[in-house]
Amino acid sequence: MTQSDPRDVAESLARSCNLGKVEHIEEMDGGGNNRLFRMVFKNQTVVLKHYFSDQADKRDRLGKEFSFLQFAWGHKIDILPQPLAKDPDANIALYTMVEGRVMTPDDITDDIMSQTHAFIASLNALRTKKDATDLSAGSESCFSLSDHLTTVDQRMERLSTIDDKSPEGAEARQFVADELIPFWKALSKSTREAATNAGIVLSGAISMADRCLSPSDFGFHNALLDQDGTVRFLDFEYAGWDDPAKLVGDFFNQVAVPVPHSYLDGFTDAIAALTPNPDATKTRVKLLLPIYGCKWLCIILGDFLPVATRRRQFAAAKSPDETAQRQKDQLAKARRKLDVLHKAMALE
Repeated sequence: MTQSDPRDVAESLARSCNLGKVEHIEEMDGGGNNRLFRMVFKNQTVVLKHYFSDQADKRDRLGKEFSFLQFAWGHKIDILPQPLAKDPDANIALYTMVEGRVMTPDDITDDIMSQTHAFIASLNALRTKKDATDLSAGSESCFSLSDHLTTVDQRMERLSTIDDKSPEGAEARQFVADELIPFWKALSKSTREAATNAGIVLSGAISMADRCLSPSDFGFHNALLDQDGTVRFLDFEYAGWDDPAKLVGDFFNQVAVPVPHSYLDGFTDAIAALTPNPDATKTRVKLLLPIYGCKWLCIILGDFLPVATRRRQFAAAKSPDETAQRQKDQLAKARRKLDVLHKAMALE
């Protein structure tokens, strides 16, 4: 399959699941890291997802998402896209169309948060099922404090290599060197000290019972709100077993649809209650929340790295001017995020 014309493989996949003849196919906006196509059939509309792949990033996004959704649907968790067919060689899959609109911060209410917790609880009520234990660890899964810190260390190291030949790149690299990395080093040191004082062994892995089934990259940026007020979550390319503290850290640090921190304690309590050692889970959440603030700061600045640029170009080709403007916008977001982290640390 070529990037510009997925029709041949798409139509073959459609026949394999008895969808009939394709009446219309068009590319959709909002693919993020991938390309999305709307495929219209006589009785149904489905989504074709063409996954990004790169020599520098060989994660099996298709395999993780398809298997996780098969697991969820197999246990009647049906507020998600239903997996229909896949072609791993072509890196594409078909899913049912999920209707709804993009969410905004104004949509976040007690009911929405209740639905969100109920979704995670429904997944984790299945943790002991055979097909649950067959699921793999999530992408960048972390099971010890050292894992969490090392993941961000690696992201910081990659950011230190930002190409500074463009004005945008030079400004970003200076920001990373002069502001971000010093903040990270201080935060990492204080987190290690706090963990040691709390009696936590940095290299000690949490037990299987204390792990959770996580969508990963979890937040309302990966959700739609349907006309009945039901939240429908999307994008499970990184899903799998993980530390519930990471789920909370990602959820409250993603910047596209920020969740008010007034919900933090209640959501943390609800997620921790899914584990046999809720107090230990809550302790990790408190330690790791600013760590995940730094991780998301790195994600924001990922647009300055070659593999992220290729991923964005794959999903939606941009002109050099558009790319430069996006980089400027991302750097501004990163500065704001770092300011928020500084203020939060000052209050502790």
